[in-house]
Amino acid sequence: MKEAPIWSLRKLADSIQTRIDNKRDSNIIISGRTGSGKSQLGNGLLNKFEGFNINKHLTYRRDEMIDMIINQTKSFIWNDEFISSSFKRGFFEKAQIRLISTITKYRFHGNIVVACIPNFYSMDVELRKLFSLHIFVVERGMAVIHAPLDGSLFGQDSWGTKENSKLEAGWDAKKRKN
Repeated sequence: MKEAPIWSLRKLADSIQTRIDNKRDSNIIISGRTGSGKSQLGNGLLNKFEGFNINKHLTYRRDEMIDMIINQTKSFIWNDEFISSSFKRGFFEKAQIRLISTITKYRFHGNIVVACIPNFYSMDVELRKLFSLHIFVVERGMAVIHAPLDGSLFGQDSWGTKENSKLEAGWDAKKRKN
């Protein structure tokens, strides 16, 4: 079995910068248990970029996030409590529909959007589709980076949930056995 590559925050930031240089936003979701280090990772990652200012770019509110996406170019947006902006049970809310529409319309502003949420699958399905990276924090200092599958014409799940669930079940079985 092939070893997974190990990335530093610097290498991750450089990869994100490449996407920005190609005139696309980079929408990153960070998930993990409460206290696992999601906020620490988000702050550490964003601090790798010149111009990030936590006092200017941090928000906890959906309406403020929408305004930042519309009015900022080549900047940063960090929603540290994205669950209140993206909860799947709120898919019918006008404000949530506006967030989805805004992220879609303004995707060429060159912004780096980082959102922290406890559970990736608690997020609205349509919002999940708009993220280019999912980073799952296993524990402080260790995370797994996921990218959506590209080029699937008929697939409804660009994150390969079914396949990845099977892999994870196999890992869990090995852990229990050992």
